[in-house]
Amino acid sequence: MIFKSKAFRFDVFNWSDSYLRLPEIPSAITSYNGRLFAFGQSKIYRIDPETLVVEETIPGAGCFGQRSLCITELGIFFADANGIYLTDGQNLHHIGAAIRDTLDSNGVSWRQMRHNNGDPVLLYSPELKQVHCITYSSHGTSYSFCYHIPTKRWDIWSVPQVTNDGNGDPLYPGTSFGVVGKHGEMNWFQFDGALRIAGDLGERLPYVWKSKRFLLGAPTQLKRFYEFSVDAESINGDPISSIYVMVVDGEAASVNSGGRHPTKTYGKWCEFHIFGNGVTPGNDIIRNITLLFRRMVGLR
Repeated sequence: MIFKSKAFRFDVFNWSDSYLRLPEIPSAITSYNGRLFAFGQSKIYRIDPETLVVEETIPGAGCFGQRSLCITELGIFFADANGIYLTDGQNLHHIGAAIRDTLDSNGVSWRQMRHNNGDPVLLYSPELKQVHCITYSSHGTSYSFCYHIPTKRWDIWSVPQVTNDGNGDPLYPGTSFGVVGKHGEMNWFQFDGALRIAGDLGERLPYVWKSKRFLLGAPTQLKRFYEFSVDAESINGDPISSIYVMVVDGEAASVNSGGRHPTKTYGKWCEFHIFGNGVTPGNDIIRNITLLFRRMVGLR
């Protein structure tokens, strides 16, 4: 049930008539754009805060808990066991469909996370234009599924657990929460420690970017890969510091900084990996990757 306080008297309630009975106990409640939103296990209830009337019930998604949502200028980002969502109060978008099963070639995915160890924590940084969903994994390492709003791109960051019981599990499940600072830094707090996720907007760390697996329209057909090129430049005129790797059928086919002819020319699929050393922060701008290939008709 949801109770409404008297106007300008937040500690006074008329419990006999100023309440709303929902079909289920809400797991999280928040407000957006003049409306109240109550989240259940698989439904969202949009409520008029003046009349306490449910205006609309949006099926298809729920929310883990109060820590598993955040408010942005686009709407409400929230998470449940099936993925991460965005709603503007009218429409529901499953933005986490791309990470539900597999995000990278290492098999890291949303379904792989151990959500029973504690609710994921959602944080929004207005400076970075990113939504981070930090969730527990095993073996002492958690992950932050990072959604960049302008490009609608997903990245995954490895996040060390501040506390664990020696087996990689949280020492006190469900005690973590997050706070975003005035400069966009995201702070993740646990029972006996804190971790700053992005404190310096000018600092860059070594990174690895991995593309999806490109089947090129024919998963079982052999292809010949002639060459690939990377459209990249350094904003201050320095040499490109990133390293590009083309992977063909699981084998590294080329390692160079300019992108030319792969050393392994035949295969059924390929991936592209980009490694940044973090020494020259923010200098490399990588626009696109171009691949020239041909399907080998009649060969498998």
